[in-house]
Amino acid sequence: MRSTLLLVALSVFTLSTTLYASSEKPIIFFISGIAGSDFSTLEPLFKKKGFDFYFVPGMFGGTTDQRAKFTIQKIKNRLKPNQNCHIVAHSYGGLIARYMISKYLEQYQLNKKCLSLYTTASPHGGSPLADIILKIMKEKKLDLDQAIADMLINESSLSDVEKSKAIARYQTLKSIAGKLSTKSFSKKVAKLKLDFVNGLNQANTVEMKKFNKEIKDRDDVLYKSVAFYMGKEEKKMSFHHKKIHQLFYYLASIVDKSLNKASTGRFHSDGIAPTETMKLGELIGCFKTHHLSTFHNYPYNGGDAKRDTIVDLIALDLKCSFYNEDQRKCRKLLEYKKGLNSCTSEQMVTKAN
Repeated sequence: MRSTLLLVALSVFTLSTTLYASSEKPIIFFISGIAGSDFSTLEPLFKKKGFDFYFVPGMFGGTTDQRAKFTIQKIKNRLKPNQNCHIVAHSYGGLIARYMISKYLEQYQLNKKCLSLYTTASPHGGSPLADIILKIMKEKKLDLDQAIADMLINESSLSDVEKSKAIARYQTLKSIAGKLSTKSFSKKVAKLKLDFVNGLNQANTVEMKKFNKEIKDRDDVLYKSVAFYMGKEEKKMSFHHKKIHQLFYYLASIVDKSLNKASTGRFHSDGIAPTETMKLGELIGCFKTHHLSTFHNYPYNGGDAKRDTIVDLIALDLKCSFYNEDQRKCRKLLEYKKGLNSCTSEQMVTKAN
């Protein structure tokens, strides 16, 4: 228990560029998942930690290969000559980043400049929820909205009241995402649905088995990960966040059922993917939150405190791994990470006085 309460990051500290081997601050490139979500709130947080930051614009549609080429070109265009980079990715963005690093670093002459990848809530083993939705769409010839409604209506673990709430919450999520999408209003919902189906087709468990056989980790890149899992509703939640939390609570129960695991208030997924499959390389943190919470700059976020904590954690881990951070802080970080091979319980992260 003591190790879970250790300091892993200072709430405020800046890093002099003299700690860097090159003349430029290292830059963090953030890669989002499906539908080009907004992660703009991360920029000031990482810059406060001494890093440059660039949010890579999302690409709607396309294969993982096409998205990887699109992304690495954006990175190459933004990277300065004497600058090293680190990639932080969320959800499907982690799969794009893995593919990009494995396939294209040499071609774009970034193999000695891209030093690490940190994935958050990425479905490295695929999503059973994607399997279920795709099966319904295929067998019943339904579109995405109809398939999700059908899945919720026919889910035996949900009461009639819960089914109605779940469908209503899905409509709320779609409405909010549509309003805040970076695309023009007339094309938002259609683009989001198309991109989501595209993601399901590439991040289901069958396709991810093929992906993991083909895509190999590079020895010259450091791979680390942060995992999420769903839990009971928290006391302090915004109105929108409470609604979306309810939807992911229902989705997490469906995923648990598909995994043949009993849910006891602490689920084995974040409502999209199994928590245990989010591990890539070293697992550095495990947090109780749903798949879309924490990082998104949306009204259903509600996870600002955890967002800040995860940024602190990744920034400190980067500094300890590459930039000669204070050894006292790094020793505390190492002690915190002991026993984090799996998310058996939430790992609490506190800040220094």
